[in-house]
Amino acid sequence: MTQSAWTRDGRPVDAAAIPRAEWEALKQFAQLGDFMMPCCKAPAVLKTSINGLPFFAHLSDECPLEFGSDFNGLVCATADLDYPNPAADPELARYAEDLADSQNVEAVGSTALEVRKAIYLLLPLGQASVEQVAAHLHMSVRTMQRQLDLANTSFSRVTEGVRYELAVRFMSNSRFPIGQVSGLVGYSHRGRFTNWFVGRFGMTPRDWRFSRTRPLCN
Repeated sequence: MTQSAWTRDGRPVDAAAIPRAEWEALKQFAQLGDFMMPCCKAPAVLKTSINGLPFFAHLSDECPLEFGSDFNGLVCATADLDYPNPAADPELARYAEDLADSQNVEAVGSTALEVRKAIYLLLPLGQASVEQVAAHLHMSVRTMQRQLDLANTSFSRVTEGVRYELAVRFMSNSRFPIGQVSGLVGYSHRGRFTNWFVGRFGMTPRDWRFSRTRPLCN
């Protein structure tokens, strides 16, 4: 569900900006395909929540899945993050908040998790230095390193773990040339990437990829 959509001729539409009476008329007379979801250009259906909030939804309640993609995640418009959830349950929200508080989600271990997620996002962009990750998390380098120490880990150890996971992910997809994989895991020189790869996997990137793609003998 989303507040925004596109018309058939490519004009953006904001459901919240449409008067209630006009929205109800559109729901009754709009044809399938008059509006499209911004995420995948699938036909959008006009709906109204039990709280009276207008929104667009997928006809089949889901986006098409793309397998073998180099990106795993959900993409949405920034404005949608501020839009009230039409299906929100205030009682359930309070229960979730109480449950989260009881689990102490602000423990030092959560900082390590946030650092890991930031590195996972920034490393393929070549922006995963300790200073860049700390800035991304809106904290000083010293504070970030202290929190990692309390969690019995370090920035270099977390980075190494993420680099390993990304290497497996990108090397397993033959659409990524080895030279490109080198940059995506933080190495500007392929030779340094090869040396690191041999140290971690016991073989060169080319041999590793070949061992994963060659057919099994009968």
